[in-house]
Amino acid sequence: MMKSRLLILLCLLLQFGFIAKAQFVEEKTAEWEVPVYSFIGVPAGDPDGRYVKYNDDIIQCHDWLQNTLIGEQGIKRIEAKKFMVKWSLGCSHVSITIDSKFVYSDRVEQELLVAYIGGWCKYALQHQDQSKEDLMVSCTLAGIEAQLNLYEKNEKAFSSNKDLKKFIKNMTSLKKKNKLEEYVRQIYEKIGQPEKLVPVVTE
Repeated sequence: MMKSRLLILLCLLLQFGFIAKAQFVEEKTAEWEVPVYSFIGVPAGDPDGRYVKYNDDIIQCHDWLQNTLIGEQGIKRIEAKKFMVKWSLGCSHVSITIDSKFVYSDRVEQELLVAYIGGWCKYALQHQDQSKEDLMVSCTLAGIEAQLNLYEKNEKAFSSNKDLKKFIKNMTSLKKKNKLEEYVRQIYEKIGQPEKLVPVVTE
């Protein structure tokens, strides 16, 4: 009887610990602010660690963009997206592959492109022990997942666009059928070097 009580108590404590940890992460993301940064004049290879020092901020930036509705905190959202894009364009320790088969983007709507970049960067920073090929596939999947999550939370914020809806439908269908990873690997094997989609950074 005593052992049973101790086990129950231990389970409750562990459960409370996990809940507290989850709440702490959520609060940390909610309190995140766009850092004061400058990447002007950084030498090739980032020898002074000007990009590396923002690794944690990039992860929190992505989480903040994912967890904050598109219509809320508009100015901060613009600055957060600008920070994400500028970091990803200049960073030398995270290499991003962007292809139109995996990401939706047009001249007006770039929320999903930034979500893809953030999902890719977060995964890459947290899983640097993977092989180059596996990491590219996993990062692509993380980027696709970030787009689907953002769209699901903010569907009404996106314009009624046939191409966008087709993209979301195709990615969602592949995910439900557990064929998304297979699709990504087949595309990479077929196209070799993917095309690049460069996001616009507005000053």
